[in-house]
Amino acid sequence: RIASPNTQLADTRALPSKVCGRARGVASLQRSYHYVSSGPSGGQKPPHHLLERTQEAHAFTAEIASLRRSARGRQATLDSITQLGSGSQSMSNVERTLIILETDRLILRRQQTSDIAPLVELWTDPEVTRHVGGPRDGGRLRSVFEETAQNPYAERYDLWPVMEKETSRVVGQSGLLEKEVEGRPEIELINVLASSVWGKGYATEIGRALKQYALEEMGIVRLIALIEPGNAASEGVAVKIGMRFEKEVARSGGVVRKLYGIESSG
Repeated sequence: RIASPNTQLADTRALPSKVCGRARGVASLQRSYHYVSSGPSGGQKPPHHLLERTQEAHAFTAEIASLRRSARGRQATLDSITQLGSGSQSMSNVERTLIILETDRLILRRQQTSDIAPLVELWTDPEVTRHVGGPRDGGRLRSVFEETAQNPYAERYDLWPVMEKETSRVVGQSGLLEKEVEGRPEIELINVLASSVWGKGYATEIGRALKQYALEEMGIVRLIALIEPGNAASEGVAVKIGMRFEKEVARSGGVVRKLYGIESSG
């Protein structure tokens, strides 16, 4: 199951003030009721309007108890997602808001400035980029990543850093990009991981989680993967996450790619 990353921190922090405010109102109502029922009137039945206010106070009391339980539950959720690896490291509130999804071993989140160096290294590695167009220009990459870090929410579809929980290292990028294939608009799921973590099953792990997030949370009805013939590893990942081979397609420059696809069951 994908952990829910975007818990509303502001709501959780606001709960104690809401509770305290209502508690003060309840206490005031209860003191008024006590004064009228045991004061100079000698236990005379309180006026109807005060009885109504007292009933309201009791309802508020029950709601306060519910809010307190909810606050404890939300805080427990927040505490659980701040723990990384062995628990020796934690994430700041700002970093938590960048999280898109979480798996057992990985976190997919929006980009920040500290990601620029490892991402440039990733995309200039000839071995890593062999099946995705080859190494990119480092200067151009740095410029693009710096711009993205300034506004990480600018694009609905993008490639996002993949962070390894055990080490807190950025070990790749995974994401969704808009493509046009044979005149048809498509959304492609893409994984690019550092060679140092190949063989650990990370591509399947993050790919499966992102597929689920895209189809169930984002409302995307169809995802594809465009895979270079001979890239058996990527084809294996596509099959493991539920995609099926559909056909070969010609891309820009006449290159051929194998198209795998999956559609939402909803």
